[in-house]
Amino acid sequence: MYIRTATLTASLLLGSTQLYAAEGKQLLDQLVALAGVEGTKITWGTITEQDTSSFTLMDVNVEYDAGKVTTIKTISVRNLQDVNGRLTYDTISMVDIQGKTKNEGNVAIAAVGSSDGDWPSGIWEDGLTAEEKRQRIRFGNFSVNGIALTDDKVRFTLDSIVMTNADMPLDYRYVPEQMDEAAGEAAAPLTFDQFTIAGLSGTGQVDSGQNVKFGMDSLSLAKVNFPSTINATVFDWMKIYSAMSINGIQASLEDQEVFRLDNIVGTISPPDAEGTIESKSDMTGLYINLKAIPDPSAQVVFSEMGYDKVEGSMTGVGTYNPTTGRAAVYDTSIKLQEMFNLYIDYAISGYTAEVAQKFAQAQMEIASGKNQMEVFGPMLAELSGVKLESFGIELEDRSLTGKILDFQAKQMGTTGDQLAAGAPMMIGMGMGGLNMPGLTEMVTSAIGKFLTEKGSLSVRAEPAEPVSIVNVVMASQSDPTQIPNMINLQVTAR
Repeated sequence: MYIRTATLTASLLLGSTQLYAAEGKQLLDQLVALAGVEGTKITWGTITEQDTSSFTLMDVNVEYDAGKVTTIKTISVRNLQDVNGRLTYDTISMVDIQGKTKNEGNVAIAAVGSSDGDWPSGIWEDGLTAEEKRQRIRFGNFSVNGIALTDDKVRFTLDSIVMTNADMPLDYRYVPEQMDEAAGEAAAPLTFDQFTIAGLSGTGQVDSGQNVKFGMDSLSLAKVNFPSTINATVFDWMKIYSAMSINGIQASLEDQEVFRLDNIVGTISPPDAEGTIESKSDMTGLYINLKAIPDPSAQVVFSEMGYDKVEGSMTGVGTYNPTTGRAAVYDTSIKLQEMFNLYIDYAISGYTAEVAQKFAQAQMEIASGKNQMEVFGPMLAELSGVKLESFGIELEDRSLTGKILDFQAKQMGTTGDQLAAGAPMMIGMGMGGLNMPGLTEMVTSAIGKFLTEKGSLSVRAEPAEPVSIVNVVMASQSDPTQIPNMINLQVTAR
């Protein structure tokens, strides 16, 4: 609402006969074309010109959409210029904006500001050429402060939104229909130094009519490099930011806390000397109130198992080298208190940036209607170079296993210990049709030990030499009995 209103307000003002700042008229007339709003009536109290390219409007009223009115205490523009097809300004600011939502609610914004703007002329015109679409919109700072919204079903306040040093392309291509081979690749990615949202707090109602409260202390992204095309590779997406954090998320239902998350942080390092980038993430302070889940049958299960909440954390580390195509995940875990710890790692090689781009292109062709086999058939040679180096997953019990056994046993009229003792035999019978006695014995032995001792269960694949993933898939279709030896599959318990 406020961006549309602001651009429209200034544009219509400058269209009057009182005018002075030709550069301002040109910029803001074009901005209203971009906003796409017509039939708006505007009035104001006073207007002051500081020089030929700077002015201030006081007590602005903007009437639109069948009588709705937005008021803006002041609109100030400083140093508008038009040079060589680029429109620039030092600052554009609006103070004390009051308006309405579509549901006749109220919106108030203390201030909106933008500085060091640099916009191309005519960017909203139809029929722009590929080269014209590569033009950029830049500004040093954009901020919104003191937002408050009151509607029939939701109310919230937001302290601030800030974006710095933004450089945005006009050309985005995220679906196959937007891709034009004749026009070449899309423009370079959207970039900005910092994006921050701070101080979100609100209330509302869910469909059942229950009242909810929600909030977030802050969300922050640093050094963002957002791809503008569906053809972006894994490497492109792994450069999406240098640092990210989300803090203090909380939600409650009828004054009962339902969800809380203290912190999520992530970093993506620049490529090292060998071209490898590393990504790290941590999530701490996860809390889910199971008693707040409205499903009665789920409540019976949680009660029988003795769980009324979920608390835990997650962490992960990954690396990728677009030249060698080696991707790895390690030191990655999900830990839920009094339930389990889950550890995951893997490493593959050969998934280069070139292979990733071809794979993305194949997916795009399938999305546009091409036959899947016709697309992926020619790619088998490319994908055969993608090889599995290792894979591992380990489940470490923290009381969940015993509680599941006891719950299931109660339904069956037995005990958890008896159910654990009989599980290997049932699993062995189920695997009998695979005709892999060695694997069957290994799996039943490991699961039997895990269920009775409730320690940890591990599944690992560590081939002596990296094995082509395509070969593994083909073996699964022709002779699955080869796979355990091919990838050196090990199932163990301790």
